[in-house]
Order: sequence, then structure tokens, then C-alpha cells
Amino acid sequence: MVMPNSNELAIAWQALSSLDEKDGWRSIPLSVSRGVSLRAGRLYPTNVEALLIGFDQLTLPSERSLPKGKGFRIDKLALESGSTRWLALVRESVASLELFAMVAEDIVSVVASAYEASESAIFRLVMARISAWQEFMKRGGDGLSPEEELGLVGELVCLEQLLLTSLPASTVLDAWQGPLDGLQDFSLGTGAIEVKSTLAAEGFTARIMSLEQLDDSLRQPIFVFACRLGVASEGLSLPQRVAYLRGQLANDPAALCRFETALLGVGYFDRHHERYAREFVCLQARWLPVVDGFPRLTMGMVPVGVRSATYEIDLDLMDGSGVSIDEVLNLLGMV
Repeated sequence: MVMPNSNELAIAWQALSSLDEKDGWRSIPLSVSRGVSLRAGRLYPTNVEALLIGFDQLTLPSERSLPKGKGFRIDKLALESGSTRWLALVRESVASLELFAMVAEDIVSVVASAYEASESAIFRLVMARISAWQEFMKRGGDGLSPEEELGLVGELVCLEQLLLTSLPASTVLDAWQGPLDGLQDFSLGTGAIEVKSTLAAEGFTARIMSLEQLDDSLRQPIFVFACRLGVASEGLSLPQRVAYLRGQLANDPAALCRFETALLGVGYFDRHHERYAREFVCLQARWLPVVDGFPRLTMGMVPVGVRSATYEIDLDLMDGSGVSIDEVLNLLGMV
């Protein structure tokens, strides 16, 4: 399928622009693939830009259940007679056209990457990407703090190690729940993996964000992936590590799409690459099982009346070097 590029979208919007149009929609077809259509559109009298996505067979949910974003909205509409059901991603009149164009171009790329998928699968991917953009905009679009950068590098190191196993890439990317505010960073098989990162040469202070995060009565087993990083010229910056993983996923468009959605959800954006100059090397990575004796607090361990807590533990005080990744996958029921 030949997809429109950014210039074609801008040209289409410009061609649709007018000061004397009647109220309603004007649109230009961009592409059609397996029942999913794309159009560049404008809504009058506001004359705002839109990306229209049409589905031939899919029954769309009610507007109340569709995501609501900052700077854009999603409308359901009927353009013409026929069975096609349309969603319109519409720029709010006060919102930045440059940012909206980036969102629209990104949604186009999602549809392109899923050209062999069903309409329902494409719809889910599009909704997930729109939700990720919403999270990105809620953050203010200012990029990651140094602490968030470190945390993301640790999650990507864990992702790399999982991708080197026999697990399908799509399974690994579906398991990555950290960017989606999951209780743990990876939800895999019957259990979960929580990633903790440090730059400290001695001591490994890990912040636990809730009483539920290491509670294996909720999911079992739970592992902590303890990633000790260093900053060195032979390392990889965050953008370089992202580029490497993109290359690893290049032959799996669906997994690559999920990867991009997760990056956006966690607040990573390519245009901020100059901010992430530190080059990281992984000095040590340990898979630590959360079992009896592991330093943790859970709801069943605290006095009645304690409803929530955050606390810190020192992973360097744990006995042993952990278990192998093969044993992790076996205990999770993945092999």
C-alpha cells in the first residue's frame, strides 16, 4: 500500500482550505487498504484540519467511549451513503498545527504498518496510539527527566534480553506494561517482571512504588530485573538504543508499532534526542526472584489501616546473583 507522506498531508489540507465553504466536511482520499480508508479533511466553518479513518465492516463504539485528547478530538461521522464508518481526528482550533500534523502522520504510519491486519486489529492499534499521544501531551511534551531516562534505559535493556530468547517479539512487546502504567513493567505468563536501574557503583537503592508492586499473591512469580548501568563513551545513548531496537523489530511491523506506542506512552520522542546525550553501558544485570525473605512490604504485611506506601530497598544486600533468564521464563510458564 502506498501511504501519504507529511508533505502530501500538508498539500491536501492546503488544497481543502477556503474562506467561503459551506458548513460541513470536505475531504480528499489518501489511500485504501483492506477496508480501511484514509482521507485528509477539513471541517467548516472552523476550517480546522482532520485525518479521517474509515472502516467498511467494523462497528464503532459510542463517542463517549472514544479517547479524548488535549489539542485534538475524535468524532464519529457519516460522510456519504454507504457502509463505511468514519472516525475523524480533528485539530482543536487553538492547538498547534505542527503538533497535530505529527500526530496525524504518526496515525497514518500505524495504519501502514498494520496493512495486513484485520479492521478490528487496526482500530485497536490506532486507539492505543491515540491514547499514547494523550499521555505524551499530559506530560507537557518536554521529554524525560534524567531519572526517567535512566529508568527507560533499564527497561530497554530488559526488553533486549527478552528479545534474545525464543519468545516472539509480539509477545515481548505485549508484555511491556510499564509505559501503560502497569503495576509491574512486564506482565508475562503467570507472573511479572519489575525493572530497577541504578548508576551507583556501590549500593543499589530501588524505590518500590506501592504495596502491590512486589505482592506475589496478586501475580506469581514476580522477578526484579536489577540493572546496574555506567556512563562511558563506548556505551549507547537512549536514542541509539531505541534505534538499535527498531532495527531488531524491523521485520515485525506489528511489534514495531507496539514498540513505538510504548515509547510515546512513556514520554520518549525522537525530537528530544539532543537532550539524551549520556551513553550507558550495562555493567551488571540480575534476575532476582521475589520469594520469602525478599525485602518488601505488601498489604498482608503492614498493620491494619495502612492503605498505601512507597519505600526503598537495597538490592545489593540480596544474597546470590539471581537466576538465569531461562529459569525466569520457565517459572513464568513461557517455555
